[in-house]
Amino acid sequence: MRQRFESLPAAARAAVSTVALLVAWAIAAVVLPQGAPIGVVVSGAILGIASALTAVGLVLIYRANRIVNFSYGAMGGVVGLTAVRTFVIWKWNYGLVIVLGVALGVVVGMLTELLVIRRFERSSRLILTVATIGLTQLFGGLELLIPDAIFDPKALTLGGFDKLILPAWARRVKRLTGQFGDELLQFTLAARRGQERLPNMGIDVEIIVINDSTARNSALQAGQVHMINRIDPKVAKLLGKAPGIKVANISGRGHYVFIMHCDTAPFDNNDLRLALKYSINRQEMVDKILDGLKFHS
Repeated sequence: MRQRFESLPAAARAAVSTVALLVAWAIAAVVLPQGAPIGVVVSGAILGIASALTAVGLVLIYRANRIVNFSYGAMGGVVGLTAVRTFVIWKWNYGLVIVLGVALGVVVGMLTELLVIRRFERSSRLILTVATIGLTQLFGGLELLIPDAIFDPKALTLGGFDKLILPAWARRVKRLTGQFGDELLQFTLAARRGQERLPNMGIDVEIIVINDSTARNSALQAGQVHMINRIDPKVAKLLGKAPGIKVANISGRGHYVFIMHCDTAPFDNNDLRLALKYSINRQEMVDKILDGLKFHS
């Protein structure tokens, strides 16, 4: 079956794949408890395509330089967040912002290649890989500095949580479908609706999910949120120096584990596992790896 499929012309393979996806969508709409709304499907397609393009980029970089570029995501973060801010804060044309984002990505990639990658051309691949880790910190710092240096420091990284950053046509699609990738905000919207119905019932609390650590930090600095958790140890001290921000060190349930096959020798020996446990200086790991920002109980 696979050989017959691969022997088909490209147009025929694309048609077969499209029909298969539509059939799967129809089945999912019937079988799943909440169906398969078009907004959720389109949102998943957008995120999936973005992840696929990221993977393709990593593969191309590896084939060109024989390294895993750890700064790849941070490079895209600087460019993407800058482009988003030009649309949300400066109100630039959406199409122009798309072109600007691509152009900025080319510029950042060229500068990285000329100023860093080529300087380590004759070095070992391990050294160059470590250099990309340093680039990750550099680009991460730029993501924190760009809002204050160029844009309104009170502007949130993603432009606020009460609306999606979409052009007019996409907002019309959202109104028609009711969903367009903002499933994480349903709790917030429900809280706001509850406050509108019962305005005198007390304090309104919003819990907002921001998975990206840089976005969380920017939201706190911009005053869009009052408190965040899971601060990256690499930027915790820098963030604590910002006016009006206090970094609190509290106990929690987060922990690190050493994984081993307890049914395979020598790790099936309980005495060995205890010896490993007692030989580890946990406080030293906290001090050196987490910069003393966490503690164990």
